[in-house]
Amino acid sequence: MKIDGRWIYGSFVVLSSLFVATGIAFHIHRDYERRREANRPADVIEAELLAATPLGSSIAAVQRYVERRWSCTADVVREPAEGGQSRRVIVQEYGSYGTRYSCYFFCTSVTSVGVSWYFNDHGKLEAVRVEKTNMSI
Repeated sequence: MKIDGRWIYGSFVVLSSLFVATGIAFHIHRDYERRREANRPADVIEAELLAATPLGSSIAAVQRYVERRWSCTADVVREPAEGGQSRRVIVQEYGSYGTRYSCYFFCTSVTSVGVSWYFNDHGKLEAVRVEKTNMSI
């Protein structure tokens, strides 16, 4: 049986198009899931994070969680505290989402959700704080 070059080219075009469409659909779904998670109330996000990293967790345990969840390096920084002391903290962007107030595709307001894990002098988790920052155009 002889295979025509047009048949091979046509098959390549169809399979390539399906592959690209599948990749785009997966990216859109993953991006939607991230925005949906970030759009929850701050206390719900905080409860989720406290369930994953309970108070009293070590710095290393929280770093492992952050690195596994967000696929990034979790750096411990020192932040000034009361009384001239400094305490250790891990800061991570949880996600962000935009809001449209018109029928166009442009976001007129973007909310960024940040998480901070605070540790005591013994390297144990003492607080988790979720902060939402709104930036409007």
